[in-house]
Amino acid sequence: FNKTVLLRTQAGDSQALDRIELWRVDPVGDTHRITNIELSGETDINLDFTWDVQRESEGVHRLFAIAIDEAGNTTVSEFKDIQVDRTGPDSITVWTENISGVRTQVFTHGETVVIQIITGEVGDSIEADFTVIDSEYRDNFEQPFIANGDGSYRIDYMISALNRRGDGTYQIPVTASDTAGNSKTVFTPVTLQNPAAQTLPNQNPYLADVPFIQGDLTTGIVFRPVEPGAGIGIFNMQGRQIAELTTINNQPYIQWNVRNSSGANVASGYYVYVVHNPNGSRWFGKVAIVR
Repeated sequence: FNKTVLLRTQAGDSQALDRIELWRVDPVGDTHRITNIELSGETDINLDFTWDVQRESEGVHRLFAIAIDEAGNTTVSEFKDIQVDRTGPDSITVWTENISGVRTQVFTHGETVVIQIITGEVGDSIEADFTVIDSEYRDNFEQPFIANGDGSYRIDYMISALNRRGDGTYQIPVTASDTAGNSKTVFTPVTLQNPAAQTLPNQNPYLADVPFIQGDLTTGIVFRPVEPGAGIGIFNMQGRQIAELTTINNQPYIQWNVRNSSGANVASGYYVYVVHNPNGSRWFGKVAIVR
């Protein structure tokens, strides 16, 4: 909300100007003089006047100027409408969803929080403070808010897998600001509930000195525990996925033959594994391979 408005008017007369008056018609139709500016016989003038609107009623004010010359002749300008708005959005409705669109307040490390916001006003700006739930907050984990064009908005944020916030319920402040600069903040609860057991590889680093045998859990790399129906993506340090692993018969582990999707042995180096759980949560880790 801007407390003052700069009013600018220009007037000219072939003889001499006596004064300029600025007027307004308030939202209920009453007319008020804002100011009267005495002149000294100028024939052409540009005037700036700062109008303090802090005590004016909210709504549309119709402004106009009257130029009066020394002979008493008057000319009335065109009307200029000014909207006085000192309040933030009338209401803000906020809720959280997971990336699949299911409403929930419970999230874990590596999972994406989707905040849905309804203000009913088109053109609002939306911000949320995700540092409340993530000790490792990064700008690139947060997507710029999306305006749907109907007064509803959305912000996506992926909680870092390295987050050190403990289990519990946190209040995320969500602020909506309108085009007049007014803002309103509400808080939406998010509960962090980290996995009871972290999915970890049985060998880290993995030493490729034993031939792989499917089902022999002393060979290859075994990730456990995993939830039934979970999958694991393997990525190199450049972010390219090289393998996709899935559970077999809902077993609580996934065994990897340390080969890529083409069947070739994976080279020595560090790799990132991403566990995708059926509820949409994710777990990240790193494994080293030595050949």
